Amino acid sequence: IADEISPAVEALVQVAPMPDNRGLAGASLGGLMSFYGVWTRNDAFRLVGAQSASLFWNDGDMIDRVELGPMIPARVYLDSGSPGDNWDFGRLMADALRSRGYEYQHLVEEGGQHEWPFWAGRFDELLDFLF
Repeated sequence: IADEISPAVEALVQVAPMPDNRGLAGASLGGLMSFYGVWTRNDAFRLVGAQSASLFWNDGDMIDRVELGPMIPARVYLDSGSPGDNWDFGRLMADALRSRGYEYQHLVEEGGQHEWPFWAGRFDELLDFLF
């Protein structure tokens, strides 16, 4: 994405090339991948949009990276439904972000499910916070 897709898009349309204005967003495993992309390619992306992110993956490795790894310039939107819908690991990630001093927003939708209609219903909040 950083090395091929972003330059191709920039060749077609005018976009802000600065990493502070670029982000990755996704739901479920896409939310986990968005965290991973920003944490591993912070030279290209600094905004994370993670909806119902699968942060339990690999024994919570991404939470450990945020909590124990070096600080990086990043801004994070994190949400989930409740109960279920990965909210417990979302809460752990929010705790890690808060303890490290990251700028973030954590939203929990009571009764929200791990399904597209719920993610779509919260997508405006993601965009409003990140942009």
